[in-house]
Amino acid sequence: MIVVPSAFTGGWSRTIQATPCSLLTRRVEYSLTPLGESLREPFGQLYDWTVEHSGEIQNCQRAYDARADAQSS
Repeated sequence: MIVVPSAFTGGWSRTIQATPCSLLTRRVEYSLTPLGESLREPFGQLYDWTVEHSGEIQNCQRAYDARADAQSS
């Protein structure tokens, strides 16, 4: 098992592990560590919330973009 360095995982050190599949190839299999697995439930809840509020999120993004366009004109 190789623990992926935090620079590679965007600072989420020790949440993803890389396991070399063969000494002859550069193929690596990635999987979540137990710490990474502990994020499944909160990320699942965040995903559900995002889906539920996607219309409102998109409306807010359009309003923000319109203001930014108006300011740059």
